[in-house]
Amino acid sequence: MSSLADLEAIIGPPGIPPPVVDWPAIELHTGLVFPSDYKSWASRYSTLEFDEFLLVSKPGGNSNPQEFIQGWSDVLGNMRQWATRFGEIELVDDNDVPTAASPFPVYPSVGGLFPWGSTTNGDYCCWLTDPDPDRWTIVITTLHQWWHYPGTFTDFLVGLLTAQVRCPMFGAEGLVGATVEEL
Repeated sequence: MSSLADLEAIIGPPGIPPPVVDWPAIELHTGLVFPSDYKSWASRYSTLEFDEFLLVSKPGGNSNPQEFIQGWSDVLGNMRQWATRFGEIELVDDNDVPTAASPFPVYPSVGGLFPWGSTTNGDYCCWLTDPDPDRWTIVITTLHQWWHYPGTFTDFLVGLLTAQVRCPMFGAEGLVGATVEEL
């Protein structure tokens, strides 16, 4: 399991102080308890952008809990609509081989997808939530294709940056050697 120290060894220490996140308010409003690795990351870094491609978002700053959820409401609605409209998804493996699968549930459903980032290609980066927040895994979707990574937020980022994880939506090169910008 990767740690925040592993991630920081790759991307360097933060250059700006991150906005403070009111986790009790966010968690009360969402009904979710967020993973400890994400909370640790959010206490250390601001929103990050990798190679002007992957945006890793966090609550905080001027955002109140309602604004945090509202910011993702269109994404959540699109995912719900896709699942309802088609009844199945195209789930791809690490080699981009598709299979038909049942849709993932979407927040606020128990075990539903909840977004944490996006790409300039229009991909959505989500958690597949679980009652145990440290068992949340990663789902990346274009809405046409879906990919599931069975690790944590930090495992996923460290894996992308070290070529240990290959997400088909992110291309063969992944994010090895990515530039990082704090927003």
